[in-house]
Amino acid sequence: MKVVVFRTPQEKETGLRIFGAQPIPTDTLFFFPNLAPGYVTTEGLHENIIVGFLNEGGYLYAVYEMRPGERRNFDALTRHIVEFSALAARRIDLFLLEDMLRRYV
Repeated sequence: MKVVVFRTPQEKETGLRIFGAQPIPTDTLFFFPNLAPGYVTTEGLHENIIVGFLNEGGYLYAVYEMRPGERRNFDALTRHIVEFSALAARRIDLFLLEDMLRRYV
């Protein structure tokens, strides 16, 4: 799996909407580090995604499948978010995912 890190405020704001109507790559994780409390939205997406919420230590504490047009708030416990295509979910071991993303925390 490849990891794309969205670091700038503009990258974080645009997120997966950069793909427009194109399919989200199923071989890539999209990581959003160092977030302030806010929300995740799937407005503008055309497929389901998986969203994982990680705490300051880089440990997953919640994972959701989100459909296009949904919005989910998150609080100060969330420091980082990972997103990926729901089509890739069968190939991803969440425990290995944590280990892989910790180097970006």
